[in-house]
Amino acid sequence: MKLGIIGSKYSGKTSLFNGLTGSNADTSGYQKSKVNIGVIKVPDERMERLIAMYQPKKITYATIEFIDPADSSDSDEIGSQRLGQLREVDAFVHVVRCFENSGLGLSAMDPAGEIESINLELILADMDSVQRKKERLEKQARSGDAKIKEQLKILEGLKETLDNNLPLRSRTLTPEEQVIIDELQLLTNKQILYVANIAEDDVSGDAAVKTISDTLGENASIIAVCARIEAELAELDEDERIEYMRELGIQSSGLNKLINACYQMLDLVTFFTCGPKEVKAYPIPKHTKAPRAAGKIHSDIERGFIRAEVINYKDLMALGSETAVKEKGLFRVEGKEYDVQDGDTFCFRFNV
Repeated sequence: MKLGIIGSKYSGKTSLFNGLTGSNADTSGYQKSKVNIGVIKVPDERMERLIAMYQPKKITYATIEFIDPADSSDSDEIGSQRLGQLREVDAFVHVVRCFENSGLGLSAMDPAGEIESINLELILADMDSVQRKKERLEKQARSGDAKIKEQLKILEGLKETLDNNLPLRSRTLTPEEQVIIDELQLLTNKQILYVANIAEDDVSGDAAVKTISDTLGENASIIAVCARIEAELAELDEDERIEYMRELGIQSSGLNKLINACYQMLDLVTFFTCGPKEVKAYPIPKHTKAPRAAGKIHSDIERGFIRAEVINYKDLMALGSETAVKEKGLFRVEGKEYDVQDGDTFCFRFNV
């Protein structure tokens, strides 16, 4: 999974990046000239127990790649260069400043204004992409090609939504619209997790979350994190981190909160492949069919899919071995229409 960190100037984007990835990127406030990229493994207690059971030679965790784009100007805007770095991410993490800092002249907080400004910039970027595509097709439409005319009709519908200052994720998309959105790498169809970057003495962040929720509506995905504290925690070893969190009254790290929120927002589940050679985790969208899940391992397995042999993680842990699961009749064989469930462990049978 790739997540792009966006937000207004001085919102704490790079501090959050450091806290999430354990990096030490410059947060001095000067314009940074290169993108920060960090990859973390997704902590999952189930992986640890599966590893202990199978003792594999290789372990592959699910990972998240965080993109903290370079600055393209001294303005609060994202800028075209940074937008280009964000087009391939799966979702955005929008950092919203919910703290005061008189040293930087940041006494007045304006979460609603920050959100509106960044969202408008994403909309304008998509409007530009759609308009340029539309102009190219209009020149070709003189030939009378029916497919081009249909594409123009689709682009006009997308343009209408954007012209009304609405993101594309606000409309129900047809498969044909999704194809064009993917081709143009449009931005406003991506989901956004809003991170209220709170002050160090604001342990709960409830007020900040409510402010953002009042702005966006109750269906928005919002968490509260103090980026400065997260950056400090990232520099400590595990025992020191636990003790510091206890002193501050923090129940869960910002990273864990963010991962859980993103999985929920993107409607993801995790399946596993297990054996003495490797234990590996695969996050996929909920309701993914077994053959498509098999394709996450290798395209040949999806293409030649025969069946899926399934044991659920909870049954495996409760009974202690694959043999015991089979003896209890909880080992299942599923076909092409099976919806993968969270915690399924698979052995896929295929023929190519």
